[in-house]
Amino acid sequence: YVLGEGRRTFGIRGFDPAAQIGIYAFKASAEYRAPFVMPARGLGTLPLFFDRTSFTLFGEAGSAWCPGVFAARPAPGFSRCTPLEADAGIVFTQPRLMASAGAELALSAAILSWDEPYRFRAGAAFPFVGQRYAFGNTKPRVYFAIGASF
Repeated sequence: YVLGEGRRTFGIRGFDPAAQIGIYAFKASAEYRAPFVMPARGLGTLPLFFDRTSFTLFGEAGSAWCPGVFAARPAPGFSRCTPLEADAGIVFTQPRLMASAGAELALSAAILSWDEPYRFRAGAAFPFVGQRYAFGNTKPRVYFAIGASF
């Protein structure tokens, strides 16, 4: 029997996935999104439709931690709070804040379909709190993401 939905990720833009892991987590995000251009047109009869673009300024903060470090347990009681992860420096018993700020440009478009738009996002995030979890990288990190439009 499975209770719950399994693992979840709470990524913070500007940091690598799994920069911190644990069974407790929190994340906060604030965004200011402004419309940029709204072409709302296709390309002839091709299944290609550009809907809208937006510009976003954001700030994010979060952390993941474990209540304690536990010995590894056999399946199905697998724990991410093992001495192996603690020695790797990605498991902590107290929250350790990571925060970033940045900007992104988004395009909503239907490609190869007229009625299922996707959201294409490109941006840069600057980690300004907890840079050590970005492996010492203090430069802005560029990213590109594709997902369902909302």
